[in-house]
Amino acid sequence: MTQISNISIRAGKYEDIPYVFSWVQSLALFEKAPEAVVTSEEELRRDLFESGNGPQLIIAEHNNQPVGMALFYEAYSTWKGKMMFLDDLFVENHIVTGKRSEEHTSELQSLMRISYA
Repeated sequence: MTQISNISIRAGKYEDIPYVFSWVQSLALFEKAPEAVVTSEEELRRDLFESGNGPQLIIAEHNNQPVGMALFYEAYSTWKGKMMFLDDLFVENHIVTGKRSEEHTSELQSLMRISYA
């Protein structure tokens, strides 16, 4: 687990799926497309933890509570070689709003880079 200030980043776990699914639904609602979510918690569990080489999940925690995620996978470009494709980055509003929002955002970006390296 990597930690800066009071935000820590760790690999996603099977038990995180209810949070992840809730965040996916929140993101779809924000994008005004809640009906676009056709996946389920079961599919997320299978694809993230049971398929062998599915997407990767990183969880951000604040005070030991999950507050965000990054979902990414490795891709390949004939021009650039191996690369990472970030599919979703979600952080709960109370973490990225307020007087420390820029600091938290910067921390999260740094932690995501460190965690992937």
